[in-house]
Amino acid sequence: MIKNYFKIAWRNINKHRFYAAINVLGLFTGVVFTLLIGAYVWGELQVNRTLKNSDRQYFLLSKWEKSNMGVDFATLGPLAKRLKEDYPSLVANYYRFDGISTIISRGEKRFREGIQLGDASLLTMFGFELLYGNKETAFKNPHSVVISTDKARKYFNKEDAVGETITIQNFNGEDHNFNVTGVFKDLPENSVTHINNENSPNAFLAPEFFMPTSIYAFFDRADFDSWQNVFIPSYIELKAGVSADDLKTPIEDLISQHASEEVKRNLTVSAISLTDFYLEKDDGLVKGMLYILSIIGLFILLMAIVNFINISISMSGSRMKEIGVRKVLGGVRRQLIFQFLVESFILVLIATILALFAFSFLRPLLNDIVATEIPKLSTFPLSIVFILLLFVCVVSVLSGLYPAFVLSSLKSIESLKGKLQTKNVPFQRSLVGFQFSIALFILISAFIITQQVDYFFDKDLGYNKDFVLSAQVPRDWTDGGVEKMEVIRNEFESLPNITKSSLSFEIPNGNNGRWLPLQRLEAPSDQVVRMVSLSVDGHYIETYQIPLMKLENSRNSSPSKGQKVVINKTAAIALGWDNPTDAIGEKLKIEDGDYEYIIQNVTEDFHFSSMKEQIQPVIFFNLDIFPTYRYLNFRIRSENIQSTISSIQSKWAELIPGSPFDYRFMDDSLNELYTSEVKFRKAIYNASLLSLIIVLLGIIGLVSLSAHKRIKEIGVRKVLGASVLNIVVLFIKEFITIIVIASAIAIPLSYYFMTAWLNNYVYRINISSKPFFISIVLLISITFLLIGLLSFNTAKANPIKSLKTE
Repeated sequence: MIKNYFKIAWRNINKHRFYAAINVLGLFTGVVFTLLIGAYVWGELQVNRTLKNSDRQYFLLSKWEKSNMGVDFATLGPLAKRLKEDYPSLVANYYRFDGISTIISRGEKRFREGIQLGDASLLTMFGFELLYGNKETAFKNPHSVVISTDKARKYFNKEDAVGETITIQNFNGEDHNFNVTGVFKDLPENSVTHINNENSPNAFLAPEFFMPTSIYAFFDRADFDSWQNVFIPSYIELKAGVSADDLKTPIEDLISQHASEEVKRNLTVSAISLTDFYLEKDDGLVKGMLYILSIIGLFILLMAIVNFINISISMSGSRMKEIGVRKVLGGVRRQLIFQFLVESFILVLIATILALFAFSFLRPLLNDIVATEIPKLSTFPLSIVFILLLFVCVVSVLSGLYPAFVLSSLKSIESLKGKLQTKNVPFQRSLVGFQFSIALFILISAFIITQQVDYFFDKDLGYNKDFVLSAQVPRDWTDGGVEKMEVIRNEFESLPNITKSSLSFEIPNGNNGRWLPLQRLEAPSDQVVRMVSLSVDGHYIETYQIPLMKLENSRNSSPSKGQKVVINKTAAIALGWDNPTDAIGEKLKIEDGDYEYIIQNVTEDFHFSSMKEQIQPVIFFNLDIFPTYRYLNFRIRSENIQSTISSIQSKWAELIPGSPFDYRFMDDSLNELYTSEVKFRKAIYNASLLSLIIVLLGIIGLVSLSAHKRIKEIGVRKVLGASVLNIVVLFIKEFITIIVIASAIAIPLSYYFMTAWLNNYVYRINISSKPFFISIVLLISITFLLIGLLSFNTAKANPIKSLKTE
C-alpha cells in the first residue's frame, strides 16, 4: 500500500514536471540557505567550546570609568598570576599574553608576522596539541618559539621543523636566532590565539608564532608582572565548583593593594565565561550578526514553504477529477491527505538532497561573505543525520498539510466538474503578501545599509585618504635612530611621484598608541582632558592633508621640534577655549608633569577611528618629544601608481635592507575598520536576491492558479472584445492590493529596525524616502513584468478553446 502511494506520487510529479521543478527550486533555495546559515551559526557557537575545560575558563574584562585609560580586553599584568598564587583554592590555572608584530626571516625569506608572548600554560590549559615537540619543555628556553604548521611549511618547506632555527628581529632592528621547539596542530578558532575581530581597531596581527613571556625585554615590552602594565589580556581557569562571583572580592582586594590610586578609582575587573566572551565582545557584534542571519534564514525558509503551499494549490486544478473519481470509488479523506503528504515528502526530500550537494559548492561563497570558515558537513556530529531527517519530515508536513486538507475537503461533484473552491484564495493572497513584506523589508534594509557603508567611505573624514600608503619600518627609537629614519624619509620624498612623506607611530585607523591627561598651564588640577596622543614628525599633517584652523601658521602645520604641539578643534574646546584658534601660543602640560608645551596650531576635527565613536581630543607630539615610530607614510601622485610603488620598493630595498616592504593603502585600512559592516552588506545583498527569487516563484504559483480558474472568463472577455493588454492588466490588478498592504507593513518595520541599527553610529545617514521608493518600485516592476509574461500566453489563447474547457 505504501509503495502504491509513492508510485502514484511520482507519476503525478512526473506529469507536472514544470510545477514540480518550481516547487523543488523554491524549497531548494530555502533549504540550502538555511543549511548554510545553520552551519555558520553552529560554527560560531562552537568557538571556545572545543577548549579543554572551557566551562571553567574565564576572561578578565576591564571596565574603565574614565574613558580611554585602557581597553576592555586587557587588564593589569600580574592580576591573573596573583589570583592563582594567592587564591589556589579558587583558581586552577592562568594565561596571559602580549601581541606584537615584527620581521621574521630564514635565508631569503623575510616577512612581517604576528607573535604572541605568553605564559607556558598555553600548551596545557587550553588543550592545544603539538604535532611535533614536547609541550612540557617547549617554552623552557627563553629563545624558543612554537609555530603553526602553515608557518613551518612557509619557512622550512616541511611540517616537522623542531630543532630548526629562525631569525626574529626586535623593534631596534636587532636580529636573534630562535630555536623551533614545537609545531602546533591546526588551531581551532578561539579567543586565545585570535582574541579580537579582524576589523577591531585594537586587533593584533593574527599570531602563528608563540614565545615565552621571559623574552619580553628583547622586544622592549612592559614587564608582565608590573602593576603599571594595564595592557595584558588575561585568562583564568577556576577550580571545579567555583563561580565567577567568588572572584569578585579577591580581584577587588588585589587591585586595592597594588594598583595606583588613579587605577583604583577608575578600574573594575570582572570575569566573563570564555564561552560567552566571543559572542559578547565588541558590544555583542558576533551575537547580533548571528541573530540577524538566523532571522533572515528563518524568514527565507518560511517564504519557501509559503511558496510551496501556493504552488501546490495552483497545481490542483488539473487533479480535481482525479480527486472526485477517488472519492466516488470509496477513497476516504485520510488516504487523500496521506497521498498529498507523500508527494510533499518526495519534493522536500529531493530539494534537501540537492541542497546537501550544493552546500559544498556554495560554502566557499559564504566563507567570503562572512570572512569565516564555515564548517563542512563532515565536521558535524552524527546527530546531524537525524536532524536532517526530522527537518525533511517537519517541512514536508508544514508545506504539504494545508494543501492536503484543502484538496481532500472538496465535494465529489465539484471535484468531478474540475471546480476549485475560491474561499481559500484570500488566505493564499495573505501568504503571498507575507512574502512581499519580507522581501520588501530586506530590500529596504539592503539599500539603507549600503547608504551607510558608502557614507563611511565617501564622507569627508577631515583628511585626504586618497593615494596615501603606509608601511611599517624597523624601530630604532634612539636619537640616532630617529635622525636616520628622517634622512631616509627625505630620500623617499625626493622621488618624483611622491608629493610628501612622513614618519609616525600611528596612522588614522583607530589604533592609537597612548592617551595622555593634559591641562592648561594655569588650570585647576581637576580640569584635565584625556587626549589621543600621536607621535609624528614635521611632515605628518601635510602628508594626510589635515586642514588647519589658522592658515597663516600653515608653514608649521605639523608639530615642530622642541616643546611645540598641535591639537585638534575638539581638544581646544575641551580645554576651555570658546574660539579654538585662541589656543594658539598658549601652554599645556601633562597632568603632574613638569614640561610645558606650546600650542603651535589647531587642526580641524578629523576621524581617527570608526564612525561608531565620537571624535576625540587629539594632540600631536613631535618625535623628539616621544621618539617612537612604526610607519613611513607616502602621499603619491594619482598617475602611474604601479610604477610609483615599484620605485618605492626599489628605494626601500636600498635604504632599509632586510625589512620587507609590506605596504597598505589608507583605503584598505578603512575597509578593515568597517569589515563587519561590509560583510553585513554582502550578506543582505544575497538575502535580497534569494527573497526575490522565492517571491517570484510564489507569483508564478498564484498567477497560474488564477489563470486556471478564469479560463472561461478570459474566453468570454476576448469574445466581447477585450484586448491582450486588458487581460494582462486584469491579472496585475489582483496584486496591487497585496503590494500596498505589504508596503504598509514593511515600511514601518524596516524604518524601526534600521533606525535601531544606525543608532550604533555617532556619525550616520538620515533615513530618507529614497530607499523605500526605490525598493517598492523595483519590486513592483519585477512583479508586473513577470505577471505580464505569465499572463500573455493565456491572454493570447484562442477563446474557442477556452470556452470548451468542459
